[in-house]
Amino acid sequence: MVKIPELLAPAGSLEKGIVAILYGADAVYGGLPHFSLRDKAHNLNYEELAYLAFFARSRGKRFYVTLNIFARNEHIKKLPAILEYLEDLKVDAIIVSDPGVIRLAHKHAPSIPIHLSTQANTTNLESLWFWKEQGVQRVNLARELTYGELREICANAPIEVEVFVHGAMCVSYSGRCLLSAMMTGRSANLGLCTHPCRWSYGLVETSRPGEVFTITEEGGETFILNSKDLCLLERLGDILLLPVDSLKIEGRMKSFLYVATTTMVYRNAIDAWATGNVTSERITSWMEELSCVSHRPYTWGMLFPGGGGTESPVQYERNYALAALVMNPPEVRLDLPVVEDMVYLRVRRQIRVGDELTFLYPDEHRIRLIVEKMERPDGTCIDTANPGMVIRLPVSFETFSYQVVRVRVREDR
Repeated sequence: MVKIPELLAPAGSLEKGIVAILYGADAVYGGLPHFSLRDKAHNLNYEELAYLAFFARSRGKRFYVTLNIFARNEHIKKLPAILEYLEDLKVDAIIVSDPGVIRLAHKHAPSIPIHLSTQANTTNLESLWFWKEQGVQRVNLARELTYGELREICANAPIEVEVFVHGAMCVSYSGRCLLSAMMTGRSANLGLCTHPCRWSYGLVETSRPGEVFTITEEGGETFILNSKDLCLLERLGDILLLPVDSLKIEGRMKSFLYVATTTMVYRNAIDAWATGNVTSERITSWMEELSCVSHRPYTWGMLFPGGGGTESPVQYERNYALAALVMNPPEVRLDLPVVEDMVYLRVRRQIRVGDELTFLYPDEHRIRLIVEKMERPDGTCIDTANPGMVIRLPVSFETFSYQVVRVRVREDR
């Protein structure tokens, strides 16, 4: 019998966390500013954190808070108050990588489960026993494991096991990279990575410092450190044969479209594999959906041979973009009447009359709409809507608040 693991999705902001839950996540994870390894994400302030915890709990979902930086003394001094706040909120877990943070968590947030980040580089079963002795309840295993190693660990794990199934990968060992700190002064392990592994490099011979020799791989660009994106959708059946407790999607820096699409695809794929309703046609359809979000070429990483390797000279593929988010009409303006058979949108990318929009639904079905008429909330007709605007469109189908609407990327924008 297939065990149905938790689907854990990113919440780079309050709204992205809500989107992830609406599109099928069992749990979401988000961070506080300066204490998360995605400090350039919007992250959550105290009020947003509390609301997302409430929103998740009201729908029977879970919310985990990331405190997974390699803490310095300045962080340690601030952590007790933060941990006590999380204890009062009763968040479902904190995600950490630093032993000092773990020690403080036991003291200041004793009732909150502790999950160990992939930054801790856990690659063997004995380490799981060690972390259990430290009071850790779940470990996100290192992405450098093979499937055979993962299977052996899962079969004998004394605590919960979590693995990444989708998202960007760091070229350095489980994210322990010094390039950004050395080259820009911004530490990846404090959440400030500038991604120098994505930059183009040349070759310099030391006695000729002014001569840069171009290293060309393909298309005139060089990405000798550039990792492809992890995508285990096609091998999800193999992953589900293991007693894995949680499948994690990377992407707190990614867009609403990414969060909705990846969560929707993996939710439906997990459920289909669990019930024996997987076909080659469905796998193809899921992969087509995953190709609609901005991504680097996909790989199976190190889990499975033949997954495409990790170095790629190819940059992001962008076929579709987030056009808008559906709004709940009362959010528009309280002094304007709600018009029936109209959908209100918060525009994120320019929309023109004649564009084809696609409304995404959690159960995988999609509704396409050619924009024939577009209005401001006060009824003024317009031909073009720019990012930041609120508009309304006539529709003949049901929509829901925070629904994601995409549009095909056009070269003239």
